Amino acid sequence: MPKKSIGIIIILGGYMKKIIIIEDDLQLIGIYKHEFQKNGFTVIHSETGFDLVGLIKENQPDAVLLDLLVPGIRGLELLAQLQKEGLTEKYPVITYSALATKMVAGKSKKLGAKLHIGKSDYTSQEIVKKVLGV
Repeated sequence: MPKKSIGIIIILGGYMKKIIIIEDDLQLIGIYKHEFQKNGFTVIHSETGFDLVGLIKENQPDAVLLDLLVPGIRGLELLAQLQKEGLTEKYPVITYSALATKMVAGKSKKLGAKLHIGKSDYTSQEIVKKVLGV
């Protein structure tokens, strides 16, 4: 049985960790996929958040990295939906966006996000390290 380590499950007995990433920038997703796979993760990616609830229920990820500024849906509304379904309690959600304001970070945390990261404040590799530290 896997042990939890601050929201991220450690590899035990060949267990492969999973992360769901909601990101519409294909260049960024390429970097994130590479970095997370180097750290033992299976990466599940979607360019929109429309299918996020289903992806979480189907895949039971160890973490979710949610860009709040994806086309077609507001990230905070999506996060509120995850909280309403009880998914932010079961699965650590990390939000990130170009909106690195204290107000956005506060709203994200109030809606169940474990962490909010300002995209422009960190490199892609630094964002991956922050997610791994949650």
